[in-house]
Amino acid sequence: MKHHRGIPRPYIIRILEEKNIFLPGEKLRVELSLIGKSIEYFPYIFLAFKELGKSGIGKKEEGERGKFSINTVKNMGPDGRYEIIFDRNYENKVGRIMKLSLKKMISPLPEENTAKIFKLFFGTPVRLKKHGRILDYPDFEAIIRSAVHRLNSFSYFYGNGEREKNISNLLEEARKVEVVSINTSFKQYSYYSHRQKSRLYLGGLVGEAVYRGNLKLFYPYLKAAELIGVGKNTAFGFGKVKVEGVNKGGIISEKCYQKQNFDFGTSS
Repeated sequence: MKHHRGIPRPYIIRILEEKNIFLPGEKLRVELSLIGKSIEYFPYIFLAFKELGKSGIGKKEEGERGKFSINTVKNMGPDGRYEIIFDRNYENKVGRIMKLSLKKMISPLPEENTAKIFKLFFGTPVRLKKHGRILDYPDFEAIIRSAVHRLNSFSYFYGNGEREKNISNLLEEARKVEVVSINTSFKQYSYYSHRQKSRLYLGGLVGEAVYRGNLKLFYPYLKAAELIGVGKNTAFGFGKVKVEGVNKGGIISEKCYQKQNFDFGTSS
């Protein structure tokens, strides 16, 4: 990691609603994932969200930005269930969040699952880069390379420094994976950069793709990718993926997530 370019941000923020305009009284759900030492700063992040709700977000309408208040905060446990750690109707301060181990949460593919064909869903734009350019197709090697790179980076900067070994062998196997079908499109978003004082555009692949290969080998990395995302701009919420193994009996899926959910209420 000596020549690592850029330090990955230890958080992922995703807006769960697929829209940009919220009317007074509508709910806005935000999914926040914190990695490593950043978990310790959650109380300050919570307060920052509260203050942001008071000052407002979005474009000004009639001289004011959109205001919101935090209704609930839910923390995900190791069993995938959520526990309410803040409810505005009963308390004024947020509870402690549980730290989860990525290694303990991700188990190998069950022995009885012999699926050789698997499907990847791209829930938010996935920006894969290869040979210096953004890809317009879901290259499997690029997906695995990104997942391993992010795991190593998070461990190096925010964890115990343990790194994934034999990456070259893993990528060699990834190149052998065949594409069965692709049903993706390139979705683009725009945002205004105050630093550059201009509107910028970011896009990536959404949809799904089916592959044929050694799912058992790649399964832990793909499950990790469900939690930490793949590709570029994951701090913006990009790179959300989900894996499902397909066999003659249909879909086999083992759910495994790590996140905190904010439930906001908008006001006029």
